[in-house]
Amino acid sequence: MKYGMTLLAAVALFASAACSQKTVKDTYIDGFFEGDLIPGAIELQIPSLGVDSTVVVKDGMFQVSLPVESKAVGSITVADDLPVRSIPFVPDGSEYTVTLDSLDGKLRLRLGSENPEALSVKLQEVCDRLAEFAQENKAFEKAVLDTTKLSMGLADHILMAKSAEIDSRKAEYLLGILAGNGGNGLGKYAFEQAVNYLSNASIDSVLSKNDTSLFDMEKVRGIKARNTALEATSEGKPFVSFEVTLEDGTVTRLSEYVGRGKYTIVDFWASWCPWCIAEVPYLKAVYRKYAGPDFNMVGVDVADTKEKALAAIAEHGIDWPQVYSKDRVNGTYYGSRGIPLIILFGPDGTILRRDLRSEEIEEAVATYISL
Repeated sequence: MKYGMTLLAAVALFASAACSQKTVKDTYIDGFFEGDLIPGAIELQIPSLGVDSTVVVKDGMFQVSLPVESKAVGSITVADDLPVRSIPFVPDGSEYTVTLDSLDGKLRLRLGSENPEALSVKLQEVCDRLAEFAQENKAFEKAVLDTTKLSMGLADHILMAKSAEIDSRKAEYLLGILAGNGGNGLGKYAFEQAVNYLSNASIDSVLSKNDTSLFDMEKVRGIKARNTALEATSEGKPFVSFEVTLEDGTVTRLSEYVGRGKYTIVDFWASWCPWCIAEVPYLKAVYRKYAGPDFNMVGVDVADTKEKALAAIAEHGIDWPQVYSKDRVNGTYYGSRGIPLIILFGPDGTILRRDLRSEEIEEAVATYISL
């Protein structure tokens, strides 16, 4: 019998909070909802324990019992089509209540407990702090974009610098949480949020001081591989080729465009990325001005469908060669966490400049090519 079935049976037994008999060996979660937005069901997941179940909400309430495992991290999600994000929790043996409230007009799930040391309450405090970091970044972005005198390129660099500074503070905060919770789910959650912003040396330092079985090591290896790719493709390093296979079996390699005796701009982009589309006028101007025996340009559409890419190409008048990849080859091979990623390669494939934006694209090309 799967645990999900057992959980549903537990829900039936504890449908009425007044009639339940609680034991200290379980983690209890009670849900209380009022008003017009009462969810019809709640989804509970604890991957490491094999818990994946839907719990029916009856008369605005539900109650479930879960095993105690303070090293695990689960999630609670509204199963209905409501604009509510999931929340993480730790089944540490505490009793919790789940409610819906509104912040700035947005619905959110909230966990509460009478136990001030309950790990899920502390975890919610961490999530609230991370939300504050995100709000700070969003407010700064709005302030910069509202400054109309700034060019897109300058604005983007300012935003990237601020984002990096916020990420650094975020990582420092999360590592502080981990330092006092290295053996529980709160520490697990903190590290798996922080690892996105850490160098390989910092990651190795954390792993040497903690029980690695607590962490998602597959994710850790992926982050370390991305960091390694970023270092290997810094300015002055040789280009790294890759190949993509289309549905018709056609194989295209980056080496067909880079390292063939021309200066080459490679633009990693996608139809769904507004910042990528904002760079098109600058790329178009450079391509039309410099394309010839000494210069070429190629776009690499990533994490996209070819149909959507072709529609964007037609809409925005993109007329330079394109490579289509369903995967995020920008991260796998060039260590980039996002797009657009615009790189200038030398005739022999050496990476001359990377992370170019707007006016910088032509400035970089003009450094090497005289018309």
